Amino acid sequence: MAYGVALVVSGSRGNRLLFLSTECLVVNNFTTESINEPLLNELSPKILAELLIPNPRATNRQFNLTVDQWRFLGHCKSCTNFEASSQTIFNVVFVIMGSVADTICHHVTDRVAAGLAHEEERVGYLSNQTMVMMQVLEEEGEGNETLHGSMFPYLMMLRRQCHLACLLQRVLQCVKEKKLYVAERINNWSLVSMLQHPNKLGDDLVRPYHAVLLLEDGNKLLSELPTYCSPTFVRLLKVVSPPTRSLEQISVDADLPLGLVVQLVAHLIEWRKAIAIAPLSENNVYSTSQHAQEIITEEMKSQFELDFNNCNLIEFLSHFSQPLPLRDHQLDYQMRLSDTEDHVSTEGGQFVQMVGWLLRRHLIIQVHVVGMIVNSYSIVVTHLYICCTSMPSLGGFISDQQRR
Repeated sequence: MAYGVALVVSGSRGNRLLFLSTECLVVNNFTTESINEPLLNELSPKILAELLIPNPRATNRQFNLTVDQWRFLGHCKSCTNFEASSQTIFNVVFVIMGSVADTICHHVTDRVAAGLAHEEERVGYLSNQTMVMMQVLEEEGEGNETLHGSMFPYLMMLRRQCHLACLLQRVLQCVKEKKLYVAERINNWSLVSMLQHPNKLGDDLVRPYHAVLLLEDGNKLLSELPTYCSPTFVRLLKVVSPPTRSLEQISVDADLPLGLVVQLVAHLIEWRKAIAIAPLSENNVYSTSQHAQEIITEEMKSQFELDFNNCNLIEFLSHFSQPLPLRDHQLDYQMRLSDTEDHVSTEGGQFVQMVGWLLRRHLIIQVHVVGMIVNSYSIVVTHLYICCTSMPSLGGFISDQQRR
């Protein structure tokens, strides 16, 4: 786990440690708790600044320094000011324990450093933020020789005045909490995003007969796309819902090549924005998941009522207690509603949305009927109910023991 993040800048006034935030300095809870690590307590900001700025010939590459049990991982960058008047060397560094894997930290620092370099060359963002940090540092005073004495009040002031300090703190929190992905905008312009735990599905596991079930609202996804996003991706998101059509049909509706649609869908799945399922149809067999009771929360119940006109989640889920075709589930639900005074319409698209809502949260699963030959001499076909949440190749559902 990342212990802290630092920013070091080399300029006309020498090497300066402008930012250092550690576990003891939490985003929302300012605390004067001391840093209980001898190395970080004993080193002054000036010494750390000299250690974390490499030789100019080592810029624009990964930075890796080990001191005792600590490792400083970063990506040192050299960039030109947007007015082309000066050269700036800076290093964004994560502080981690020596035995921790460094791949994620290297990738994050690489992306953040690239974004800072771009904004510096575009509008001089890093130079501006450096001036703010240095002004705060001078106001707070640099008389203390240790980090514990000087950095804490300095960080409190920075969080009120410096956009870059807040951004670095948020990135640190994302890495420490092992969130799914890091997504931040530098200077409210350059998007820095990366997956910390990629879902490597691969295009070969997305089939033309699959449908796409978005895990988030389509309009919300469109609003989160960067301004430079491909129009092709936007066109796909507008036609991908509801999950009643296969990718082959979607490619015709969107007027896009099937291979490109498969690649874009695999991208959505990798970023946990969608899952591949069998297209919803009245002949599909669905049943309640065996883990439904463990998944359901009070917040989930309230959200279901809010999304579907005060429909009760538990009551609606009870209709899927038996593995039946979707056609029968809908008829059964409508018959029960007709016997009550509070009739809620679930015709057409709304019922599909309700089923998609359950599939999205793994509260129901699709049940596939698979034919299997069990005798090599006399052909006997047996129907098996096998549960799954998506629909890869049917051969994957037959175990080795069943084949024998």
